[in-house]
Amino acid sequence: MGRAKEKLLVKIEQDGTVVLRRLSKHDQLSIGQHPKCDVTVYGQQFPKKHILFAGKNSHFQMNLKDYIKGEVVAGDSRLSFKDMLVHNLLPKKGDTYLYPITQGKKGVVVVGDAKITFLCTNEDALPPEKRKPKFIGFSWVYATLKELGRDLPFKAIFLVVIGLHVLLLKYMSGLPEMVSAVHTRNVVPERLARIIVKQPDQPVVEKRTGATAGSAEAEAEPDATRKKQRKNSKPVRLESQGILGLLTGIGSSGNASGLADFLLDKGLVKELEQMMSETELTIGQGTIDRRDDFDNLIAASDFGGGIDDILGALDDVETVSLGEKGQIQIDRIGSMTGSQKALGSRTEESVRAVLLAYTGRLTYIYNKYLKRDPGLKGKMVVEVVIAASGSVASARLATSTMGNAEFEREVLSFIRRWKYDDIDEGEVTVTYPLFFNKV
Repeated sequence: MGRAKEKLLVKIEQDGTVVLRRLSKHDQLSIGQHPKCDVTVYGQQFPKKHILFAGKNSHFQMNLKDYIKGEVVAGDSRLSFKDMLVHNLLPKKGDTYLYPITQGKKGVVVVGDAKITFLCTNEDALPPEKRKPKFIGFSWVYATLKELGRDLPFKAIFLVVIGLHVLLLKYMSGLPEMVSAVHTRNVVPERLARIIVKQPDQPVVEKRTGATAGSAEAEAEPDATRKKQRKNSKPVRLESQGILGLLTGIGSSGNASGLADFLLDKGLVKELEQMMSETELTIGQGTIDRRDDFDNLIAASDFGGGIDDILGALDDVETVSLGEKGQIQIDRIGSMTGSQKALGSRTEESVRAVLLAYTGRLTYIYNKYLKRDPGLKGKMVVEVVIAASGSVASARLATSTMGNAEFEREVLSFIRRWKYDDIDEGEVTVTYPLFFNKV
């Protein structure tokens, strides 16, 4: 026969709620102020946590304190906690009195606003209808099943959305991949190869006109000298010289680009080298009746328009080699006039900041004209009307000691393109004194 299974049945009544618990030999029931206690009570006399019932090997044990009230019943005997403590009927451990609870004992414990009823019994000795009381302690399985039964419409919609997403992903995975065309490095060389010359059908023969017998004899000796120099000189790769060297990126380093490899593969470099070896190139300008050798070669290629068509899209950029250097001295804003609201929105600091931002371009213009006229210097006073949008409404020259009208016009033209911060309304008239001096 197996050992009897003793259980401590506990009924907790607090704030109108009833909680039933079944404690085994290794279970505990705690009371105190901490929210995680099985029974939470509030008051300065109560500790944070106190173990009221604890299972032992052969029985249950109740730990009594002075603030715990109640009584125990064993058969026909009834005894209050206060009487047991007064008569020292219980063993004591520290400030805690130990009361053993064996089978058949029951009682009531009152702690604060909580009333706890307990009964120690053998579960096998109970009638079948009482062996499993109709209460369930905390269980993760029970709590999970209970939560699954709530908000069923919302959960159904959530599951439908998840299902639609899965179907959509499955459908999209079956679609063909859209792979964009990848341009290889040879695409650019193929486009640039249009300016490489193809060999014409007939070799180009240089026509010599106006040559006398005396001049032919005089040229014989330089021709022999040039042939001797060619024989003694080291061979030079044609694709590393001139426009081919610029386009293909071949230089002294010997590193060829993809364009050079493409030109060599197509045989275009070999054709150009052969053509140039068959044609004698001379230094100087051609006559009206005779086109330059390079123009003839370009005309024979696919790019029939000539080199001008190839470089026609390039913008003309003005370059200046400065012989003199100048500087612009800016003291402070001369004057600012306008409506009170406009002057309140557009401060002197903001106007001066715009002037300083454009000082570099003004210095460039001054240096450009200083190269042409090394003695150019003086003072310009420019009156600028600034619109509410921040653009320059007008700019005029108040006074000037520069003595160069073209320089003054270019400075005014540049100032008219300045941009200021926009304000709500009103125009502001600003006077800029500009001092131009040579360093």
